[in-house]
Amino acid sequence: MILVQHHCSQSTKRSVVLLFGTGLIGSSILKGLRQSGETTCHECPFSWNEANQRTRDAEGIYSRLIGTVESDGNCGGAPNSIALVWSAGKAGFFASQEDIDRELESYHVVLSLLEKLSLRFPTIKVECHLLSSAGGLFEDQGLVDISTQPSPKRLYGHLKYEQENLLAKLDSDIAKYIYRPTSVYGYSGPGKRMGLIPTLISNGIQNQTSTIVGSLNTLRDYVFNDDIGNHIAAQICSEERMTETDIRLLASGKPSSIFEIQHFVERVIRKKVLLNFLASPETDNATDIVVGSDVLTENWNPIDVSTGVRCVKDLFMAN
Repeated sequence: MILVQHHCSQSTKRSVVLLFGTGLIGSSILKGLRQSGETTCHECPFSWNEANQRTRDAEGIYSRLIGTVESDGNCGGAPNSIALVWSAGKAGFFASQEDIDRELESYHVVLSLLEKLSLRFPTIKVECHLLSSAGGLFEDQGLVDISTQPSPKRLYGHLKYEQENLLAKLDSDIAKYIYRPTSVYGYSGPGKRMGLIPTLISNGIQNQTSTIVGSLNTLRDYVFNDDIGNHIAAQICSEERMTETDIRLLASGKPSSIFEIQHFVERVIRKKVLLNFLASPETDNATDIVVGSDVLTENWNPIDVSTGVRCVKDLFMAN
């Protein structure tokens, strides 16, 4: 977990941000915060595997944050908000029940921490930003429009929906933001988990074959991780105060097939991309997920996927 002291350059707003999870999306949120103002970062331990240690770590984070808020206040820079961001979790699309249970245990501890902070600082806006999943909630529903309701098919989808519901039930004094991104792509550095696009770029450059679960015609809505990071960072900078749970679907509104992605990558790296398709009832991931433009959130301006592919290639080559 990273504790971030943030002073927005576009306003007088000061925030203390508790960032849980620094993977593809979490790292982009941190990047967005750094680009939008002055930041000071402190790493705080938070155990994902040991329940007793996790409880102690949460208490340590609580004490550390109290000290930070009071110290800033004594220096004349008391924060306007405390923002908890949950972009954590190792459970993926094919997660087991054990994976789900372990992640929910951590999530419950973090929500309890959030409630304690709300009670401890009644004059400071306390807010939570939860990263959910459009793919997990709307899998196998075809076109997702304004009337589409979540209907999870996998354990992973049920996990994300449960996380949303648990957050929504918290005290109304806590501002709640839920983000449902579609297929997120980007590059967060060497050794980090890579999705379709960086994998095609990496393997293509090295003349290696990429194994794909799906088909050449599978349609997905791809969204660049830095667009998500900048959007959430801007919301943390915002001085508006929500009274109801704010749910935002973050998508491009323009589906792309794997064939199109292959073409974009080949054009950027100037090499042929070799593919091997894997089909299995146990790992089926070939259903289309398409989002209508009528459900896209306001003040959301994602780049097109062809530009995003070039950005990922540049980041990959720079590392």
